[in-house]
Amino acid sequence: FDNGEYDIFSETYHKKKDNREEIDHKEIIEQYKMYQKTSEDLVSRRQGVNQFYQSVNGALITFLGATAGFVEMPNKLWILAAVSVVGIILDYSWISILEAYGTLNASKMKVINLIEKELPIILYDVEWQVMSDKLNSKKYVSFTNSEKRIPIIFAGLYLTVIVAVLLFFLVNALR
Repeated sequence: FDNGEYDIFSETYHKKKDNREEIDHKEIIEQYKMYQKTSEDLVSRRQGVNQFYQSVNGALITFLGATAGFVEMPNKLWILAAVSVVGIILDYSWISILEAYGTLNASKMKVINLIEKELPIILYDVEWQVMSDKLNSKKYVSFTNSEKRIPIIFAGLYLTVIVAVLLFFLVNALR
């Protein structure tokens, strides 16, 4: 299986096929529907994760703004730096989760494509072909890579705050 070729069918299925026995395509279709549903559920969970991380980042940004406006120096700088470090760690976690979801979703799509080879219609495979044709020479950017831009932007904001705090301390130390 090192070459990316996987056999999703059981020994029973292969024996029936080899002996030209009737294969219950209804059972394959039911398993296909059930597995396809797990793919849809994965997308829903992924959206929930994105909403959670966006909300937490929004709260952190709001807290940074309130701290900048209401807390006195030098406590303000320590709080800004600490919250920004927490934000960067949070966004790294978010990116890791998105990559895991991307890998899992790609694996599910590969299995769905393998099941479709035994069905009369190969919808997902054809959908990918249509998309590839439509993109033509444009580079395809996966959902995972697109989604990762948001935590990267948040992390960039937090990094900017940390750099500003460090510069403030450096300038004051040189006085």
